[in-house]
Amino acid sequence: MVAVVVAGCSTPPTPTVVPPSLAELDQRAKAALAPREAFDALGGRFERDTPAADSDQGEEGETVANVCNSTKPLFVDRGTSIARSRGWVGGVPLYERVHAMSVLDGEVLVGEVRRQADRCTQQLPLGFLLANLPIVKPEGVADLYAYCQKSYEPDSPWWSCHAFLARDQLLAEVVVSSDHQDLAVSQLTSVVPIAAGPLVKA
Repeated sequence: MVAVVVAGCSTPPTPTVVPPSLAELDQRAKAALAPREAFDALGGRFERDTPAADSDQGEEGETVANVCNSTKPLFVDRGTSIARSRGWVGGVPLYERVHAMSVLDGEVLVGEVRRQADRCTQQLPLGFLLANLPIVKPEGVADLYAYCQKSYEPDSPWWSCHAFLARDQLLAEVVVSSDHQDLAVSQLTSVVPIAAGPLVKA
């Protein structure tokens, strides 16, 4: 047996991964939001941005979800995150919030929303929550989960339908509201592919 000694060989150093800065996260969140004119054809008219000015940085560590007003709202619990929001009124009153995260994959958060909704179906009266809506996942989106929830006001017919879309370290939530459950579901189904476009490209 001949032993071969190779001089100068060593294990290459593990490259250091530098997480994105808050400014970089803010730019990703901004790019992933649906444009102000995105829902013109559906009757949705741009109303507001949060923050109001493009030059202002989005909010750090915003709540991701609070299905059925849970006592434990869902937050980004690893790394840092920036969120930006946009709202529309008119024929399709809707709201979108995008979270850009430094290390956490959006799929993890979609899974948590799914588990929260499953628990809520066991806690709320029958008919207050429609879980796991059969909305087709757009191409390029890693995971999607959607549900609708009725208002807690006794005499209110108001429904809010939510869709959560994940891609890499991005999470978008789209919310459509209506006083008719079927209309809210139909409108959410229509807006999800539109909202997915910028998310996939960001």
